[in-house]
Amino acid sequence: MMYFSKSHIFDIWKILQRQHVMMMTFLSGIEKKERTREGRGRE
Repeated sequence: MMYFSKSHIFDIWKILQRQHVMMMTFLSGIEKKERTREGRGRE
């Protein structure tokens, strides 16, 4: 018997979206570091 109001679901969704954005920026940052390291190795 789980009852969520619409506003409660929306709050959770907003938090998840924010966390997802943070994860994506974090992962893309790691990716950039890896690429720059590879680029330096090739030079």
